[in-house]
Amino acid sequence: MQSRSNEGTAPGPRTTDAPRQSGAAASSAVPRGLTVLLVEADGLIRLSTVEMLEEIGCRVVATSGVEHALGAFDREAVDLLLAEVTLPDGSGLELARRLRGTRPSLPVVFTTGHSEIDGLKEAGLEGSSLMLDKPYECAELSACLERATGPATAAARGGGRPITDHAS
Repeated sequence: MQSRSNEGTAPGPRTTDAPRQSGAAASSAVPRGLTVLLVEADGLIRLSTVEMLEEIGCRVVATSGVEHALGAFDREAVDLLLAEVTLPDGSGLELARRLRGTRPSLPVVFTTGHSEIDGLKEAGLEGSSLMLDKPYECAELSACLERATGPATAAARGGGRPITDHAS
């Protein structure tokens, strides 16, 4: 949240600069200091995910929607997009497509409470992104990020799942 004098409080990017690691996350192969653009509409889930990402050792830029995420992406050196599929001001799929238009190699992980995601083929994301099912815990998040950013051997350890368009 961002608060401005005479403007109230509005959801906006939250950036953390001090990665921390503890417990099982300390053994994660996720690159330390990885900058994750987190786009999650639900404030409690966003805060919880920020805490998990920090525990893994990531730097986090947290936003609540597409427009804030686009602005944050322009200002920050983002290494990975972690986005909810359904957002109040648009689609995580469309956001990923737009960001990949600027940086085709950007790793993308979608979060969702649904077992299927439609529209991946149309967005050009089928087979090139991972999906993390909600609810998730720190170990699952870490494994998914490792798979998204690590060498091919990380894929063999699991974490997240490749996603395909079920509408095809």
